[in-house]
Amino acid sequence: MLLGILLLFSFLLVTQISPVSAKENYYTNIEWLRNNGFDNSSFWISNIIGDTGDVDNSITAGEATFTIIGDEGGYEFYADPPLATNWTRTPDPEFILPDIDGINETGCYIGHEYLEEPTTNYFGVTGNQTRNAPSMTWEHQVGLPVNMSDYVIISASVSAVVNGSGDTNLETPGDTLLSGGYIGIGDFVRFYVRVADPNDIENYQIAYNKTITLGNDVSGPVGPNTYGQRVYLNDINLVPVDEDLLILYLTKVLQYDYTNFTIILGIDVYAEDNYPTYDRDTFYELRIKSFNLTFSYEKRINQFTTVSWSQTGNKIPAEAQILNASMSFEYRIDTVWPTASPNTVLQAVVNGKEYVEKEELPSFTTEFQQAEFSGITLKNLLATDVNITIILQLHLRDEFEFGDIVEVSIDNVSFKISYVIITQDPPPPNYLWLTAGLGGGLVILSIVFTAYQTIFKYPVFVRKIHSVRRKIRRGIKSHPLKILNRSELVNNLNKTNLNLEGFSERSL
Repeated sequence: MLLGILLLFSFLLVTQISPVSAKENYYTNIEWLRNNGFDNSSFWISNIIGDTGDVDNSITAGEATFTIIGDEGGYEFYADPPLATNWTRTPDPEFILPDIDGINETGCYIGHEYLEEPTTNYFGVTGNQTRNAPSMTWEHQVGLPVNMSDYVIISASVSAVVNGSGDTNLETPGDTLLSGGYIGIGDFVRFYVRVADPNDIENYQIAYNKTITLGNDVSGPVGPNTYGQRVYLNDINLVPVDEDLLILYLTKVLQYDYTNFTIILGIDVYAEDNYPTYDRDTFYELRIKSFNLTFSYEKRINQFTTVSWSQTGNKIPAEAQILNASMSFEYRIDTVWPTASPNTVLQAVVNGKEYVEKEELPSFTTEFQQAEFSGITLKNLLATDVNITIILQLHLRDEFEFGDIVEVSIDNVSFKISYVIITQDPPPPNYLWLTAGLGGGLVILSIVFTAYQTIFKYPVFVRKIHSVRRKIRRGIKSHPLKILNRSELVNNLNKTNLNLEGFSERSL
C-alpha cells in the first residue's frame, strides 16, 4: 500500500513539471504596400533632393513618373553692318584717338596718318611724333533671354569681315626703303573682337587679324614724307579662336552676370618711325564691316539630384521572426537615355538603406520591364516593431547637359514579407506544492497506520514478547521477561482493590 501511494505521488509530481507546448503561426507573402497600381496619389509621397529645376514627378494614368527636365536654346547676334544705335564708341584711355572714326552704313571705321613734322596731315590733323599708336573700340551690351547659371554652352562660333586701304608710304616687311630707313616690326593694323563681363574684370580676344602686306610697295620705294599709291585690303574674315576656347571665354565672362556680357569691336594702328628725321604713314580707311556671334546651350543637370516615390507601411510585430522578403515593380522610359549620363540608376531604399541591386537607365526600353528582388540581402534591411518605409528613387549620379525632357515610369509596385510568430500555450495551474503536501500527508498517515497495526494495537506485555521474539530471530541477546505466578497476580489484584476501597472511604 505504501508503494502505491509513493507511485501516485511521483506521477502527480511529473505531471506538474512537464514542458509547456508552443504554436507556430506563419504569415506568408504578406503585401506591405497599398495602392500598388498608382490608381491615385493615396499613400505615396514624392520628394526631390538637389536641384528642383532638374526633375519632377507625378502620378498619371495609373503610373508614377520621374521626369528629367532638360532644355536647350541658342543666341545669335548679327551686325551687318554694326549700327550706331546698337554700339557705343568707347575710346581706350591708354591710346591716342585716331584722326577720324565713326559708324555708318559701311560699318565701324577709323582713318589715321602718322606725320612727324608739325603740319596738317591728310585728315586735317596737325602731326607730331607721338601720334603713332591710335586705337578705337565700340561696345555692345548683350542681354541673354535665359539665366545661364543653369545652362552650358555646347557650341559657339564667331565671325567678322573687315577691309581697308592704305598708302604705299607704309613700311611693311619686304619693302625696299630709301637710304637711312629701317624696318623693325613695320606699319600694321590690328582688327579684333573681344568679350568681357559687364565690369571688364575678365576680357578675352575671340577673333583678330593683323595686316602684314597692307601698303606694300608696288613700284619701288616711296619717300618718307610723300604719298605713293593707294592700295586696298579687300574683305577678309578675322581669324577666330578655337571653338573650345570660345566656349570657355564666353562661360568665364558669364560667370559674373549670367544674363549679360559685353562684345567689343576694335581697330588698332601702329605706325613705326622708319626714318631718323621724319616719316609719313597713311591709313585711309580701316573698317569692321560685319560681325556675327552665335552659340547654343543646353540645361545643366546637376550631379546627385534625386527624385523619389515612397510609402510607409505597417510594423512587423515585435515578436515575429522574419523569414523572407521580395520586391517587384515594372519600369520603362519614353525615349533613349543620353549616353552623357551612364551612371543614372533607379533603385530601392528600404528603411533608409539602399538595396544593392539597381536598374541602370541606359538599359531601359520604351516597353515595361519587370524588376524582381528577393533573398537575404533584402530581408536584412527589415526590422521588427518599426514602420517599414519603401522608397523607389531615380538617382542622377552624373552632371551632364541635356536638351530634352525624359520620363521614367513605374507601375505595379509590390513588397511582400513572410514571417512567423511563435506562441506558447497557457501553463496549467500550479498544484505542485499542494500535490507535495498531500503526498507528504499520505506518507505520514501510512506510516502511523502501519505502526499502529503492527505495534501499538497490542498490550505492552505482548509488545515486549514480540520484541523478544524479533531479537531471538535476529540472534540478538535480550533480557528475560519476568512472569508472575498466579498467587502473585491475585495479591497484586487484591492490593489494587484495597487501594480503591480506601480511596472511596476517605472521600466519604
